[in-house]
Amino acid sequence: MIEKSVKGHLIFWIALVLIGTASLSPYYQSLFKATMHRLVFLPVWWSVTYVNLFILLPAYFDKKKYVHYGTLLISIIIVATIAQRWLCINVIYP
Repeated sequence: MIEKSVKGHLIFWIALVLIGTASLSPYYQSLFKATMHRLVFLPVWWSVTYVNLFILLPAYFDKKKYVHYGTLLISIIIVATIAQRWLCINVIYP
């Protein structure tokens, strides 16, 4: 059961990177640059996704604490957006 779940997650993340790379490659005019752009953001996306999946959903959403859940999720998305912009400014476009 766990192996099936891990495979599903791997397929999801690989597909996300491939689709993002395909959509960015005309802009960058380089498959390598587009792939690197997607991979730089991957840890930020992982953080938000798995904090939501394993912490916020069980602790708040499943217990019908929707206001707390929504507030925390929005806060995490804001922090992730700031982190992503920081990565853009300091890593991708220094």
